[in-house]
Amino acid sequence: DDASFNYDAPAYCQDATDSTPTITGLAGGTFTSGAGLSINASTGVIDVSVSTPGTYTVTYTTAGVCVNSSNQTVTINATDDASFNYDAPAYCQDATDSTPTITGLAGGTFTSGAGLSINASTGVIDVSVSTPGTYTVTYTTAGVCVNSSDQIVTINATDDASFLYSAPTYCTDIIVTPPMILGLAGGTFTSTIGLIIDPNTGEISVSDSTPDTYTVTYTTSGTCPNSSSVSVTIEDCAPINDECTGAIAIACGGTVIGTTDTATDSGGNLSNDVFYSFTDTVLQDVTLSLCNSLYDTYIRVYSDCPQTNEIAGNDDAIGCGDDTQSEVTFTAQPNVTYYIMIEGYDEESGDFEMSLNCIPNVPSPGNDSCGSATPLILGATLTGESTAGATDDSTGETNDTECDPYTFKSDVWYTFQAPLTGAVNITTFISGNSDEANVAVYTSQNCTQLDTDIIACSAGNGGESIDLTGLVVGQTYYVRVWSDGAVSRNAQLVEGTFNITVTETTLSTTDFDAIGFTYFPNPVSTTLTLKSEDTISQISVLNMLGQVVYRETPNVTTKQLDMSNLQSGAYFVEVSMEGTNGNRTKTIRVLKE
Repeated sequence: DDASFNYDAPAYCQDATDSTPTITGLAGGTFTSGAGLSINASTGVIDVSVSTPGTYTVTYTTAGVCVNSSNQTVTINATDDASFNYDAPAYCQDATDSTPTITGLAGGTFTSGAGLSINASTGVIDVSVSTPGTYTVTYTTAGVCVNSSDQIVTINATDDASFLYSAPTYCTDIIVTPPMILGLAGGTFTSTIGLIIDPNTGEISVSDSTPDTYTVTYTTSGTCPNSSSVSVTIEDCAPINDECTGAIAIACGGTVIGTTDTATDSGGNLSNDVFYSFTDTVLQDVTLSLCNSLYDTYIRVYSDCPQTNEIAGNDDAIGCGDDTQSEVTFTAQPNVTYYIMIEGYDEESGDFEMSLNCIPNVPSPGNDSCGSATPLILGATLTGESTAGATDDSTGETNDTECDPYTFKSDVWYTFQAPLTGAVNITTFISGNSDEANVAVYTSQNCTQLDTDIIACSAGNGGESIDLTGLVVGQTYYVRVWSDGAVSRNAQLVEGTFNITVTETTLSTTDFDAIGFTYFPNPVSTTLTLKSEDTISQISVLNMLGQVVYRETPNVTTKQLDMSNLQSGAYFVEVSMEGTNGNRTKTIRVLKE
C-alpha cells in the first residue's frame, strides 16, 4: 500500500491553527505518535495548543491488502513568554521615568497609544512629556512563536500649586487677606521663622510678624503633590497720616488709637509724629486728650498745612495719665480745618489713644491778650475775674512762665504802675469752680518778648501771692493770670472766677527780714506765732476766695494767733506793723491742717 502523507509545515507553534495532514497515498489508515503529541488517529489532525512542545515522529499505517506505513517529523514549539510589568499602575508627571521588568522573552518591542512617550526597545516611559491619561502598553516578543501581553499604565498630571498674594510687600499696620489659590485647593502653607502665617489659609498676620523678606511655599495634597513659592516682604511702613497732607479726619466724640513708632519726624520735637484733622460748621471748644497713651507725648494744633501756625499745644498735663501725657483745649472756628500733630517729648514714640470732645464755645474775655490788658488800681480788688474761654498767649520757648513751663495756659492780662515805694504785693484768690489762678509778672511793654522779660512767677497753690520790690517808679508792669484751661479732664472749658489785688508795700521781703519779722509754724494746726520788732497793729486772715474770715488789732510785737476754729486749707494772713520807719504790711500764705 502507498502510505504517503505530509503536513504543511515541519513545525508549529502552540498558538497556531491545528494542523491537518494531506494523505497522498491510500486513505483510511491510522495515525500514531509518541506521548505528548495530541493527534487524531483517524484524521491525523494535531491539536497544537494542548500538545507538549517537542519534536515528534508521526506514523501513518494503511489498512489495505498489503499494509504499509510512512513517517513525518513534526515539531511543536512553545508560544513566546511575553510577560512584563511596571512597578506601579500610575505615575505622576514629575516622577522618575518608569522602566518595565521583562520576566518573559527579552528582545521584543513595546508599543502604546498616542500621548504616551515610550521607548519601543526598552519600554521606558518618559512621564514628564507624556500626556496625562490611561494607556495600554503592549510588549511583543521576537522569538519563534511571537507573543504579546498588555499592562495598563496611568499618567497623572502634577498638581497645580500656583497661588498669589495681592501684593509682594505689606506694611505692619494693615490686614493681609488670604492668597488666591489658582491651582488645587486644600494644601498647606509654610514659611521661615518670623512670618506668622495660617498654614491652612495662607493668611499672614503682618502685625505679629518680624519685618523681613520671606519665601511662602504652598504644597498641594492631591494625587501628585506639588509646591510653588512666592516672595513676601513685611515692612515697617510709615502710616498714611505721617504728614499733614494725609491727616485722618476725626469728629466730636471720636477716639483714635495708633502708634508713632513707624512714623517720621515732620517738625516740632525730634520725635516721630502723625496727623489728624478736625473741621466743623459751628464755633466750639475742642479738648484733645492723650491721657490713655503709653509714652511721654506732646500734642500740637495747627490752623494750616504745612504746619506753620501753631495755635495750641501741650507736653505734660497734670493728672493726665502719669503726668507725662498731653491734653489741650482750643477754640475751633466754623468751617476751618485744624491739623492735630501727635508726637512725643524729645525723641519719644509709642502707642497712643486720642479722644476729641467738643463743647459750646466760651467767648474769650476782653483781656485775653497782653495787648488788651485790664489796668489794676493799687489797693483795689477786682472780683469775678475769669480765665474761662481765654487762649494761650505764650511766646518764645517754654520759659515765658518759668514756674509752669509746659502746660497750656488759659490766660488773662492786667497792668499796674509801680508806686513811689517801688514795692507791691500781688494776690489772687480762686472762687467759683476755679482751681488755679497762677501769676507771672513781666517788665516788657512788648508782648512778643515775654520769655525774656519775666521777673516773677508763682503757680500750683490754688491762688498766689507775689511780693515785688525795686520796681521802677511809674513804669507799667504786666500781670498774667492763667489756669490750665479745664476744671477737670475732658470737661467744659470753664475755670470759674478769681479775685486779684495789687497793694503797695513799703518793704521788700528782705526789709521785713531785716526788722525781724518771723512766723511759725507753717503748716499750722492750732496756733500761728507772729513776731516783729515793730508793733503788730492789725491782723487779717483771708480765705482763698479773698473773703476776710478773721480780723483783730492786737498792738503787740508777738501774737499767738488762734486758727483752731478755721477749716483745713490755704489762707492769706495780712500783718500790718507800725514803727519808727513807718507803716508796713506783710502778706503770708499759711496752710491750716
